[in-house]
Amino acid sequence: MRTIFDLPEPIFREAKARAAREGVKLKELIVRYIEVGLRSPGVPDGGEKGHREPLPTAISREAGKPPSKVLGNRDLDALLEEDEFDRYQRTIASAKGVDT
Repeated sequence: MRTIFDLPEPIFREAKARAAREGVKLKELIVRYIEVGLRSPGVPDGGEKGHREPLPTAISREAGKPPSKVLGNRDLDALLEEDEFDRYQRTIASAKGVDT
């Protein structure tokens, strides 16, 4: 059965990336997750509606040295967004034949 629904952009990107890593179609991955969710007891996200576990914090560390700057989830998300935007601009410029 065909169904249309909206996914938040970050969840869509994460699902699409995971499907690519696993070598399956996005549709197959989503169907598998829905099946698992329907078969598991309770709310699959751990409790409250809309509650998600926080992402881990990245710590840059060199062997034998103390941790340097700690990046929180917002910092990491901003870096990813900036990288995606830069990649998008290079793609557009390349398509137009402009050097960046």
